[in-house]
Amino acid sequence: MLRPEPAFIIWEGVSYYLREEAVRYTLKALKRLFAVGSRLIFDCVPPAKANGHIPSRELMLTAKYVAKKGEPLLWGGTDTQIREMLSGKGYGDPDVWSLSQVAARLRSHEGVGIAPERIYDEFYLVEAEI
Repeated sequence: MLRPEPAFIIWEGVSYYLREEAVRYTLKALKRLFAVGSRLIFDCVPPAKANGHIPSRELMLTAKYVAKKGEPLLWGGTDTQIREMLSGKGYGDPDVWSLSQVAARLRSHEGVGIAPERIYDEFYLVEAEI
């Protein structure tokens, strides 16, 4: 164990550039390295590359842009797939939000001025307890 006390781990902007095996390995390693009660937050996209279907114009443009830069989107998951993957690694029941849901909450509860954007529906924020 890396840390004997709970930690807060932010794994942002990474998972969708990895193959599923690497995502699974990372989740397993984090579970092993951090204390029970630690919180993991990461972002991901729908399984656009996994099935070859890009669900929206915005995500298609994003996928094309990052692929041209040498960083294609390789992994994505649905809410159900993400929950199953995390529970299979021994994580607590995760919270999975679209970025639209996060933005709406910030607008209504915190008064933060975030304009609604369609692309926010194409990205998820996940929080789970180790």
